[in-house]
Amino acid sequence: SVNDAADGAGGLEHLSSTQISLAAGVGPRAVSVISHEFFHLWNVKRIRSRVLGPFDYTKLPDTGALWWLEGVTDYFAHQLLYRYGWWGQDMLQKDILDNLNSIINNPAYREVSPNEASLRVAEMSNGRGNSGGWRISYYPYGWLTGMVLDIEMHARTGGKHTLDDVLLGLWEQNKDDQ
Repeated sequence: SVNDAADGAGGLEHLSSTQISLAAGVGPRAVSVISHEFFHLWNVKRIRSRVLGPFDYTKLPDTGALWWLEGVTDYFAHQLLYRYGWWGQDMLQKDILDNLNSIINNPAYREVSPNEASLRVAEMSNGRGNSGGWRISYYPYGWLTGMVLDIEMHARTGGKHTLDDVLLGLWEQNKDDQ
């Protein structure tokens, strides 16, 4: 579906498809959502926690991995936009700052881990959950955690390994699972 906004989008991945609503103008925010949903082809749809499939639609998933499934997906989606020239360094730096500010401006980051923000999401909205997490959003929390893991792996291995290698390893373990 398309709305009248100048930029933006929203998406929801399904087992074998994705629904994306787009603004009439396709700018950086819309491209970001498209990249995020595209990366879900691997991270969530093929590389996923057992609790996410087969899915029980009568209850919220009981997993502490939403920070990885959504936040790290966002990190990789934005890295791909940068690596392949859709985003310049200015957009990547803005993305880092936006994610960092989202976390440090929420005092819960001193008390709630990414795992707990994911695991306890069912406690939000009178037991209906939300797409943001328990007390703090697992999207920017996972984005930043992914970035820090990537930097640390790069630093400890002298640039020989990065978080890309973790995703490739998970893909090798899971690519034949349906």
